[in-house]
Amino acid sequence: MSGIKKEEENMKIYKLFLLFFSFLFTFVGFSQSKEKILILDEEKAVNIALKRNWDVLIKDEKLKEAHAQLLKVWSKVFPQISSFCTYQRYNDHPFINYSDNKGYGFSVDQVIFNAQVFNAIRAAHPFLNSVKKERSEQLNAVIFEVKKAFLYSLIAQKSLEVTQNALNLARKYLKTTKIRFENGEASDYDVLRAEVEVKNLEYRFLKAKSVYETSLNYLKLLLGINPQEKLKIKGKVKFKRFKKDFTHLIKFALNRRPLIKAIEFKEESLKHNLSAVKSEFFPSLALNFQDMANEKETFAFNREKYEDYWILTLRLNFPIFEGGLRFFKVKEARAQLKQIKLLKEKTISGIKIEIKNVLLNLESAKKEVEATQSNVKDAKRMYEIIYKRYLEGEASYLDILDARNTLLVSQLNNLQALFDYNLSLLKLRYLTGENLEKSGGNL
Repeated sequence: MSGIKKEEENMKIYKLFLLFFSFLFTFVGFSQSKEKILILDEEKAVNIALKRNWDVLIKDEKLKEAHAQLLKVWSKVFPQISSFCTYQRYNDHPFINYSDNKGYGFSVDQVIFNAQVFNAIRAAHPFLNSVKKERSEQLNAVIFEVKKAFLYSLIAQKSLEVTQNALNLARKYLKTTKIRFENGEASDYDVLRAEVEVKNLEYRFLKAKSVYETSLNYLKLLLGINPQEKLKIKGKVKFKRFKKDFTHLIKFALNRRPLIKAIEFKEESLKHNLSAVKSEFFPSLALNFQDMANEKETFAFNREKYEDYWILTLRLNFPIFEGGLRFFKVKEARAQLKQIKLLKEKTISGIKIEIKNVLLNLESAKKEVEATQSNVKDAKRMYEIIYKRYLEGEASYLDILDARNTLLVSQLNNLQALFDYNLSLLKLRYLTGENLEKSGGNL
């Protein structure tokens, strides 16, 4: 009996161990699966992209470079101080009777007037502002692509849900048809057609699932996320009505589009650059101060060892002829200025055309959304009526099939129209220079 009791106790201990380890593995597995799923909304996706995007990082370094260039041209205004030491060795000099000489001193140069330096400083400030606007434009471009990809993923997700619902309806109908067939109220042909319809929708569901997963993979690539990481997105596809006209939108674009502002700052910078090139050949005034001492001085009498002295020089420089360099430099600077003016005209013209085209697409998509929303309501009501009539024996299988396909197509058309409308609205916000980092729009 004691042996049996001992065996029973061992079994209890064994079961407790099994229960403990099964609970541990379940907890660890749940924790791991939970850690692998990254849930993203639009705002979080944008934040990840801005931290990891290579183009944004490059623009950050470009901004640092432009700031350093500004400080570099400013440095020419401040005194330039240098120190020096000398050692001279003489061999059979005709009138110096010592063999070597040592000395030391320092020199200070200060610009009093130099038009080239001052115009270069004036050119550096708008150049820095231009780089800042280029960075803003790049930020908006990255955010636009991320929001576009996120919107596409949301539509793909909704399309998958719609297809899943259609498949569920087909399976429900198949189950109902089989019951009616057993009761002698439906033919084997009806059952066969219902099974074929389920298979067709299963294929359509797999295709929709593939499109959804592909859209998530592209979003991962855009955000720099590991392709093996599981990703879920959340959000709603909204329909916000838009009323601004072309004139207002062009005004918005000209006033706040970073790309246009960047070109305008570059134009200002090149104007000052042209002035700097012209003033390079203007007279300049500089002050030089030197304090020095030598161990021995040539032609010096009654001087102590290393007795120092200083020299103050005021230098006025007049450029006279430099082989036509001034003419060609000015010609080059004028050509650069003309290029940026033409680029500005081209950019503004292109933006106007893009805004006009987007407005046309937006108006068309708006009508499609309104029409498809009404179609979805009618298709749902139609399917409910036909299904009820089918159960009462007043409608055929073809009526059910037609109503279900109409519902599915109207729902998918509505999602496509919502995608087109929201994408056009997003593009319009980008073209007019709105800060896309904000979640809402103020067009």
